[in-house]
Amino acid sequence: MDKLIQFEDDFYNDFEKRISKVNSKAFDLIKEMILSEDYTLNNLESKIREILVRAGYGKTVDSLLNALQDVSTMTTEYYQKRELTNIFSESKSANFFIEVLTDNLKGAGINESYIKKISNTIRQETFNGLPNKNLFNSVAKIASDGGVLPRYVNTITTDTIGQYSGILQQEIKNKLNPTKGRWIGKTIATTRPICRHLTKQQERLGFVSVDYLKATLKVYVPNGVPDTELGSGIIEGTTIDNFEKNRGGYNCRHKWIWIL
Repeated sequence: MDKLIQFEDDFYNDFEKRISKVNSKAFDLIKEMILSEDYTLNNLESKIREILVRAGYGKTVDSLLNALQDVSTMTTEYYQKRELTNIFSESKSANFFIEVLTDNLKGAGINESYIKKISNTIRQETFNGLPNKNLFNSVAKIASDGGVLPRYVNTITTDTIGQYSGILQQEIKNKLNPTKGRWIGKTIATTRPICRHLTKQQERLGFVSVDYLKATLKVYVPNGVPDTELGSGIIEGTTIDNFEKNRGGYNCRHKWIWIL
């Protein structure tokens, strides 16, 4: 699974750069559209969606969706169990996760968070009577480098691969009933208490049993409620049923891998 961790790190480093380039290209195209008055107030949404396509947004999002398929393939290869191919492809949780992600990045989510924000800003400033140069300056405040597009996409996609990998591990647990797993990842200065605790057990025995994990969760996040000290960073509602996905909390760089 070290291969999967490296894949995730490499992908995100590249993905953030690609989204930044998409944003810059889209910003230039929006500027061109405004200054040349190549739009009407009625067709702004379709024009901006077209601009996203021209800027390479769709291909960049597709690269993330394809990466999730790569995660499934690497997980199947790691365990060398062909039945996992069907287990993963038929997983309702995994398929729902991808549906929601796709809607956020290609459907209602990006429409509300980016396309409508740009469109409504242009409409509002047009109604206010601003000349095109000033109108563009208003758009630039939300669409330039570091603007709403990279913030939205990075918020949605941060830890996507980690969460999806966790969902696959949940399927392994539910279908194959393993009794122990591995806690994988490095310990750094900001590592959360529960992650440090599980790392020590992993280093001590080379694995973490289900019973040990359950006992740990009772202390660090009893009944799904993070302890005020030990539960730092843990997602509320974390239990043995969803630990593979939630792990130590948002953007946790560790992984839980079942041993078969």
